[in-house]
Amino acid sequence: MLTQELQIWVAVVGTLAIFSFLIKENPFYRFFEYTVIGMSAAHSVVMTWDNYTKAFWTNYVMKGEYYLLIPGAIALLYYLRYAPGKYQWLYRYPLSLIMGYSIGYALAYEPRPFMVQVRGTFEKLTSFNDWLYLFVFFAVCSYFVFTFWNKSAAVNKTRGFARYAMMAYFGVAFGNTVQGRFSLLLGRLLFLLQDWLHLVNIGSGVG
Repeated sequence: MLTQELQIWVAVVGTLAIFSFLIKENPFYRFFEYTVIGMSAAHSVVMTWDNYTKAFWTNYVMKGEYYLLIPGAIALLYYLRYAPGKYQWLYRYPLSLIMGYSIGYALAYEPRPFMVQVRGTFEKLTSFNDWLYLFVFFAVCSYFVFTFWNKSAAVNKTRGFARYAMMAYFGVAFGNTVQGRFSLLLGRLLFLLQDWLHLVNIGSGVG
């Protein structure tokens, strides 16, 4: 029980420290901010070592697959980014390799989900919602394609409708983001009121 109470108090102090930023930035807030960043960095290092580096040595290199040391040596060139200017340029080799791989992967695999979504726009036009979706699709496309001044009243009205459609989408996306943030805030407030102050009792609290 003492351990659980200690955990609650640590969580309470950390929560209040982060909330103190609403008043102004202060050393109390910065201490916990740096603590979270440090713990996250440490966690990432440990997870990378256990899941990748250690497995790389024990499952491959120690079993005789020494050729894998070549990409490992290339990856170490990243650290030359902090070397003196004479050798600093060598870090560009692993950077160029990873960028080239990422771009090639994106060109090979990522267009397919996009094209599947575009194809789905023209399929199963059996309801009003399907036709409305199709119309909004073409209207938004026309908004970005016909960016030059156009004398056609129909094109201008379509672009006006597309502007309202995009604003509606941006509003919904922003509302969902705010709603998600409020959910996190309510979770923290429930933790303070229930697990710490015991003023409310709603289910199993939030730790």
